[in-house]
Amino acid sequence: MKTLKTLAALCLSFVLVCCTSDNGSDSDDMRGLVLKVDKYEIYDNGTDIATFHVYFDGVELESGYTIYDNNDEPLESKTFSATKVGIYEFWAEYGATTTRTNTKISVIATPPAAPSAPVDNNPSKLNFNRRILLTQFTGIGCGNCPRMINALDDIKKDEKYNNNIAIASAHIGGYAGNDPAAMTTELNLDEAYGIVYNPDLIADFKRHNDQAATASKSYIANMINTALNRVSTRGSVAVNSKYHADKNYVVLTALVKASEKADFRIGAILLENNITGAQSNYGIEPNEGVDFNNHNNCIRRIKSQHPSNHDDFSGYDLGVIEAGKTKTYEFAFPISKTWKVEDLHVLVFISTQEGSKWYVNNVVDAAIDGTTDFEYAK
Repeated sequence: MKTLKTLAALCLSFVLVCCTSDNGSDSDDMRGLVLKVDKYEIYDNGTDIATFHVYFDGVELESGYTIYDNNDEPLESKTFSATKVGIYEFWAEYGATTTRTNTKISVIATPPAAPSAPVDNNPSKLNFNRRILLTQFTGIGCGNCPRMINALDDIKKDEKYNNNIAIASAHIGGYAGNDPAAMTTELNLDEAYGIVYNPDLIADFKRHNDQAATASKSYIANMINTALNRVSTRGSVAVNSKYHADKNYVVLTALVKASEKADFRIGAILLENNITGAQSNYGIEPNEGVDFNNHNNCIRRIKSQHPSNHDDFSGYDLGVIEAGKTKTYEFAFPISKTWKVEDLHVLVFISTQEGSKWYVNNVVDAAIDGTTDFEYAK
């Protein structure tokens, strides 16, 4: 993750100090020789495969390059699998040019079997409740981020909106450098959605056009209303999950049910609540009951980067589902021993295509051990 720096900026209608991310441009990221891979995390079963792609000045190379492991041994193919847990590094060579940074692949233990799919107890019902996925971008070093914390608290306390939102908090970049809630450095969620300033907020993994999000209840309410009116509710998700303490794994099976025929994708986000970290604060007073130093809904892991584009977190392809029909998908999350299991939960979302783009269409909040039924509109 690129570093952040402090910037005094005019953010929309008022002056505030923002945290800005030096993401660089897409052309800068792809300049020279670049090695990418379709999966940065694979299982140690020897059959889970990661496939490399080599680019020169943004153009994918078909031949003429060599990929090396961290021992400078050339790979025999453009794929990698392993039977030993660990972090593996790779680099590429093309003529006299080499990649500037190594590409890392994490090999993790193969998870236990997923539980059975949840049962649809109301097969004829299709009137699902719709929840908007709000992704907050923040960090404990961001002194203005408490404004967003207060604004989101205001929204959650409003009965008009609290049944239509699910929140994921992304602690990213240099301002999360010593942050106990910081996201995995391999993830580029902020870069994928053009996040420049903290605090910021996006709805349904859809870019907004503002320079930086205004941290106010009215701004967020307008964002939610716009998202609710943007597209119909095309389906929902039920979840059956199981925590395996002996394996340090959460595995789950999601059942996706369509309310209208559509092409679907699916993703899941593992979150942790009650993470303690001293939050920078420019004299902002917390709402009643709010503790700026207690951080909730913090993203620990995401399983939704589309294989064809790592700047697209809209999920994995499920295919077309007819109205009233269902499909299943399995997820597995390795659990760090430093996380508090009792404070973990998971968001499972579905995405559908709107024009040429994919956006989240619905999301459910599930426990890591138990069953979450379809959420129908009242």
